[in-house]
Amino acid sequence: MVAPSGTAPISRALVQLLKSNLDLKSALNGGIHEGIAPEGSTYPFLTYHLWYGNYVSGWGNLDINAGYNVYIWSRDQVEARNL
Repeated sequence: MVAPSGTAPISRALVQLLKSNLDLKSALNGGIHEGIAPEGSTYPFLTYHLWYGNYVSGWGNLDINAGYNVYIWSRDQVEARNL
């Protein structure tokens, strides 16, 4: 079996995980966006982007270590922290 290459499958898994949290999803009036949210997005909203994606090889395996920045944007810092 050949594993998918790149970080796209990891990004899809992250978004699926975020959307599976129904409380979070219903609280984000402006939705979930990759990179920069569109102008005029309703607060609160969530943005995420790939911070790093390194290939790591060892003992015949090739893995990807990926890190993401995930931010909640709100006009109220308490609401953002709670989300």
